[in-house]
Amino acid sequence: MTQVARQFARFVVVGASNTLLSVAAYLAPLEVGVPYVLAAACGFAVGATNGYVLNRWWTFSAPRASRRQLVAYLTVQLVGLLITVGVVDLLHGHAPKLVGQAVAIPLATVAMFSLNRTWTFRVRARFPRAGLPADEEARAHA
Repeated sequence: MTQVARQFARFVVVGASNTLLSVAAYLAPLEVGVPYVLAAACGFAVGATNGYVLNRWWTFSAPRASRRQLVAYLTVQLVGLLITVGVVDLLHGHAPKLVGQAVAIPLATVAMFSLNRTWTFRVRARFPRAGLPADEEARAHA
């Protein structure tokens, strides 16, 4: 299995754990009377935090956390949300309701994996290759 395939498989496992934690963190506050909007925000926050920690550590083996990395992760989360909502909206009225989600989830997953791998959790080379101009160095690591 290639490194990318292994990372993608781990990304999917982390995503499944995010979903389970998000649902639990949504349902638990509802049981004690917390308004559903606040419970939903809590569920999202728990799932996103889990995803950040596990993807940084297990999926991508990224170096210690940084502000840039956290902002990038939150931006990728927003991109995933926009893809999901956009696809569901685009297909609304043209297909059964669950079809929109069924199409949106894989698209958002692939986009978010790609962005997290190449931007959020990328590991920069510590030692540039000798003899390569800067623009060739960048292409060599792309």
